[in-house]
Amino acid sequence: MMENQQAENGNTDWNALFAQAVELLNQGKCADALPIYELLIKQFPEHAGLWVYYGSALLRAGRLEDSLAAYDHSLSIDDRQFNVYSNRAVALKELKRYAESVASCDKAILLKPDYIQAYVNKGNALQAMASCREALQNYDQAIAIQAQSADAWLGRAVALHELKRFEESLNCYAQLLTQFPGFPEAHTNRGNLLQDLKRFSEAVADYDQAIAINPKDAISYANRANALAELMRLNEAVSSYDQAIALKPDYVDAYTNKAQLLLLMGDYEQGWPLYEWRFKNSNLKTLYREYQVSPYQSQDLRGKTILIHSEQGLGDTIQYCRYGKLLADQGAKVILETLAPLVLLMKTLDARIKVIEMGRETAEFDYQCPLLSLPMQLHCNLKNIPAWPAYLKTDAQKSQIWRQRLGPKKSFRIGLAWSGASAHKNDRNRSIALAQFAGILALPLEFHCLQQEIRAYDMPVLAQQNNLHEHCQFLNDFTDTAALIEQMDLVISVDTSIAHLAGALGKQTWVLLSYFPDYRWLLERSDSPWYPSVSLFRQDASRDWRKVITEAGRSLESYTN
Repeated sequence: MMENQQAENGNTDWNALFAQAVELLNQGKCADALPIYELLIKQFPEHAGLWVYYGSALLRAGRLEDSLAAYDHSLSIDDRQFNVYSNRAVALKELKRYAESVASCDKAILLKPDYIQAYVNKGNALQAMASCREALQNYDQAIAIQAQSADAWLGRAVALHELKRFEESLNCYAQLLTQFPGFPEAHTNRGNLLQDLKRFSEAVADYDQAIAINPKDAISYANRANALAELMRLNEAVSSYDQAIALKPDYVDAYTNKAQLLLLMGDYEQGWPLYEWRFKNSNLKTLYREYQVSPYQSQDLRGKTILIHSEQGLGDTIQYCRYGKLLADQGAKVILETLAPLVLLMKTLDARIKVIEMGRETAEFDYQCPLLSLPMQLHCNLKNIPAWPAYLKTDAQKSQIWRQRLGPKKSFRIGLAWSGASAHKNDRNRSIALAQFAGILALPLEFHCLQQEIRAYDMPVLAQQNNLHEHCQFLNDFTDTAALIEQMDLVISVDTSIAHLAGALGKQTWVLLSYFPDYRWLLERSDSPWYPSVSLFRQDASRDWRKVITEAGRSLESYTN
């Protein structure tokens, strides 16, 4: 590839040096290959192919901007390199510049209409843009050109999964693994699909296959741990997370998932500190506030002002705001920053706590702490949870309005929340179709809907229920919902913010939980150390909601007399 030239300090075999760099790159030793490519480029600065190899080494090393610059320099020397347009599309995708990635693939395809990898890379960029149907078309085009393209089959299977065409996706993986039985990514991704289908034992088997092929695959170990946890093989799951972390010491998801598993198991001493890894996850929608003040780390707060702030879901704020009272008891001036729907409700927590709306108001303070870090800083364990019977209150005027709106109580009054926010990442495991409550709703009791969002498939069922009263139009914020809950004798809810609100108000509440529940509800027990008024109804290994609802229905029969 290179011409042998006389170097300043003697003869150098540039071809041998280039071959060494290529071999290092093939072995994944990017750090060793890069200085050799840099030496070669210094000697042959106008060699377009060298810049391509250099760009690929930079890409594998994770230096995305430098990789893109190297590819662009190669194209400035020779702009007919269709493969380089395709390669730079990969760097652009990793930089989340998806539209530019698609455009770069289009340039590659224009130069070489049968270039398979360009179609695959374009499909990957479109899939990252959530344009899965267009992505699928590009994978199909690649397969039409060359049916033995493993990357195209893999992309196609993933796109079908995203489109919820599950059986087609499974068939696609079957074809892929028939052609390429040693393809670990296919086993890993099929394991992910099988988890979505709640076929967890089969998912574990696929992850085991991926690991057998590539024992250094940290992702498969972490995904395997997720599936093992769903099967309640909890100690095995912890071990699998540890193996993922050993292979990838900065694996944020493995740390946070392990933390939540430890918390579910009641190991608060290890779980809470490990859960601090959540702030290293750029995709986690935490609302971490980067103020130029010291973080709270159990300092003496007497005479000091501390900002505590919401993160993640509304239910999390309702559950953990209680710790603001403990900070005030320590002599701190406490400011609670929260989202708009919770501001008025949080003002009932404690007169000593100032409540401000996130993004709308500012304040001066000495320390700051996210709400879900307070259990760690205050050394929370199962024995010292501040489980007050009720720590939030209802608005007296709104309660009076609801009393008038509902009128005299005809029978035992029940508030029902059968589904949470549809956008919630775990919604498929916690929400229940309203039709499954038909037996309960047939009881001679008075039922009221507590949720704001009604799914389209629940609308016809709701319309036929004369005994379930809907109030969505009146529920503007959580003080409205709280005042409605106050009128109930009992709240029945899936694992959503309604359950936390009812528990925080001290209302008798039954929470319906999936077999593998959220960490805050712990394991096996029918009560909650966080909410004295809450009882828990759990799925068994069948994951059948009918059994849970039947159990709740039997318990309700005593209120029909």
